[in-house]
Amino acid sequence: MALDKKQVQNYTRRLYRFLSKGPSIEFIKMKSLRGEIHWPENGIVKIRLDPREEVVSTLIHEFLHHIHPVWSETDILKMEVSLMNALSPRQVKTIIRKLAESI
Repeated sequence: MALDKKQVQNYTRRLYRFLSKGPSIEFIKMKSLRGEIHWPENGIVKIRLDPREEVVSTLIHEFLHHIHPVWSETDILKMEVSLMNALSPRQVKTIIRKLAESI
């Protein structure tokens, strides 16, 4: 699944906005997961990330679950890989900065 430049920009802008709205981000060592997302009743999305794993790709993976809740895990994984392969170093740097600002 190859993404064009507009699609990549769309996903990154949505991710930047999502991070700026203040989801709860928690770093925790997990036994069998790289990360997970929860939609609590108070409306604040909670994302847990294992700091020993690939944090940026895991964040993108959980974000994709947030914006595409009906997609299968296979579809999410395919989009995660496609998006990670299409990101520029500058976009990755911005994601890391926005993540740091949100914790």
